[in-house]
Amino acid sequence: MREKFAEKFQFFLFRVFPLTAVVVGSLLLIIYHFIQGDTMPIEAALFADMVTIPLDFFDLKVDQYVLETENYLIFQQFESLPPLVRSSYSLVFGVVLFVLVCLGLVLVSFFDRTPFGFSMVAVIFLLTLTGVNSLHIGGLNTNLPMMLLMAGMVLPTVVLHTFYHRWNAYKRMLVVFPLGLLTVFILIHWAGAVSPGLLISENITMFGLAVAAIFLVYTGHAVLSSVFVLLVKLNKGVGLKIS
Repeated sequence: MREKFAEKFQFFLFRVFPLTAVVVGSLLLIIYHFIQGDTMPIEAALFADMVTIPLDFFDLKVDQYVLETENYLIFQQFESLPPLVRSSYSLVFGVVLFVLVCLGLVLVSFFDRTPFGFSMVAVIFLLTLTGVNSLHIGGLNTNLPMMLLMAGMVLPTVVLHTFYHRWNAYKRMLVVFPLGLLTVFILIHWAGAVSPGLLISENITMFGLAVAAIFLVYTGHAVLSSVFVLLVKLNKGVGLKIS
């Protein structure tokens, strides 16, 4: 019974949940772009300037008179308003990325020795992009937040890979996710910055962006090769050179 539950949980956690997050996230991005409006609002403003316009000129030999009238020139300008901040969206996006990072660490713990070493080096480098040192724990821009983050997320992965390599994904997730959640709670609780939860949610975007870029580099050759094969098939009988 436990083995079936662990298999179902693993299937949902590593296949259904990531695919659902990608599809739902793409749809929400489209809805947000076309329905929610721009995050940098621009408002049109009007202002007028009075000018004097000569209508006629009278020369009476003794004196000269100019017949004038006043008119207004209307100008239109565009003023950029303060950007709209939707902190709830950022927090939800940060939570989803945190769960995906924990899933990635669980998968990394299954790697062999050499791939695991390179992967952990990449994870440590990506964690430096989160900018957690800006939380100002123990002082301004100290390395203590980064040390806490590595101790709560990198160290458990190393321990699982070294001493508990026979554990399944269900047990490893029960270790990585609570420790990672506790680490984030400690960072938010001890942070000296304003809105630390929002800061972490925004900075973890760099982690996700870097992983997405690595994935595109990894699968980019497949896209280029498929496009090339498609062009070659379309080029039959035409004789054009494809470079």
